[in-house]
Amino acid sequence: MFILFHLLTGLVLGYLLADLLGTRRVILPCMFGALLPDLVDKPLGILVLGETLSSGRVFFHTLPLLIVVLLAGAVVLARYGRPSLFAVGVGMASHQALDVMWTQPNTWLYPFLGPFDTIATEGWFLRVFIAELTNPLEWVSGAALLALLLPVLLPGRTEALAARYGRLFRRLALGTAVLLALVGLFLIAGGALRHYSGLAGWADEALWYALVGGSVLLLTAYVLCRIAARLRVDAPWIGLI
Repeated sequence: MFILFHLLTGLVLGYLLADLLGTRRVILPCMFGALLPDLVDKPLGILVLGETLSSGRVFFHTLPLLIVVLLAGAVVLARYGRPSLFAVGVGMASHQALDVMWTQPNTWLYPFLGPFDTIATEGWFLRVFIAELTNPLEWVSGAALLALLLPVLLPGRTEALAARYGRLFRRLALGTAVLLALVGLFLIAGGALRHYSGLAGWADEALWYALVGGSVLLLTAYVLCRIAARLRVDAPWIGLI
């Protein structure tokens, strides 16, 4: 998946985790965790160790490391009441899910099945940059990300605007939720049809990208609907959803 989509997924999961744990302090760590595997592995596996690893998905894309981070985060949360590390682990889990790492078992289960899968790294960053600019889903993700991130970064300003333009914000939230839900259902239906028509097997990355990406958009639509519901009763939309 792509940068903005990774960030949007981390933000949405951060909102839900904030609702579960009762603190907004998990939102930004969850977003950081959603981008952390690429922040580490892309420079390390392509620029620093490109001749030996030749991959942008190495250590931070592995399931064993993810389990270690989640377990450590759960211990810190239970013992000290600090949720940030656990939120980072949740974000990392979302990144691996969006990258459908189970379709690359050598990398995902490293070191148990052998070396990392490799890629052609020449011109890789330019190809990714062009893909970022030309993917419509990234533009949609960017708009949704901006709308949901403003209350986190500017809570006071957003509260004041919500109090004044609550009805407008509610309509925008519901309209965006409907749009994202339709796109998400389209992706999921397309992936399902592709699979059941025999064009894709369960190991096909395109199938999983459609299913996982569509599910994230449905989850984002759900969060927007929760926010719209809070606006209806004049509850703070930066508060727990």
